[in-house]
Amino acid sequence: MKIIRSPWRRVLCLGVVIGTLSACGGGGGGSNPAPSPSPGAGATGLWQGTFASSDGTSRGFGMLIAPDGRFAGIIDSTGLNGRFVLGTGNTLLNMFSATGTVFAQAGEGLLPNGQASDPLTISSGPVVTHVSLAGTFSGGGESASFALTYLGTTSRGASLQAIAGVYSGYPLLPGNVSTSSLVVNGNVVTFANDGGCNGAGTIEVIDATLNMYSWSMLIAACGGVTDHTVSGLATLADDTRGANGKRIELYGATAANELPFVFSGFK
Repeated sequence: MKIIRSPWRRVLCLGVVIGTLSACGGGGGGSNPAPSPSPGAGATGLWQGTFASSDGTSRGFGMLIAPDGRFAGIIDSTGLNGRFVLGTGNTLLNMFSATGTVFAQAGEGLLPNGQASDPLTISSGPVVTHVSLAGTFSGGGESASFALTYLGTTSRGASLQAIAGVYSGYPLLPGNVSTSSLVVNGNVVTFANDGGCNGAGTIEVIDATLNMYSWSMLIAACGGVTDHTVSGLATLADDTRGANGKRIELYGATAANELPFVFSGFK
């Protein structure tokens, strides 16, 4: 992603690039509720596929969905229509639904409704665990359907040892900022770019069997934006230059989703 002309264009946006059931048991003198599956049950994992917009364009679409229902994703661009999405979903009776925010990718055009970000809704999403996820998308003046396939890299697992390293990111502001870096050392994560933006926080494993992490960073005032905390999800992907598990991807935003943060870098 590149930076777009909006109030959040100066924050750290660069890019690559996601139901509660309950039951009661009876008998005897009483009963206790059975454990409820997590909101992301069935849909948890890394997903990749296509996003078919009502305007006739078809783009790539990747999502990361955590066990607690949090998701983040990147809708590829076919010109100036790239998107970043994040929010929280539920899986009920093998159907995935979610609400969140859709952002115009940095450096690209605004959303069809003329906004830089807007609420989104995902509905009618049949899930086949570890196989497929589909649904409909509505947000920012755009509607679409999508069909995703489960990625086997989900089961690579996660550890602080695996994700540790120094990652070099893509250019942040073309013609102004040329480098950025992210360092993971133990459970500490730090960010810096040569435009003067710096951040520090923590990162942790969500589930050792899943290739995903949870993180939070305080970003110091820079580029006209005051101090703010961003948090979200991360995964360790393959380096497109040939090395497995050498590319970190962080997706997140401030608590109210005003300022997004997306980082992709290689170690």
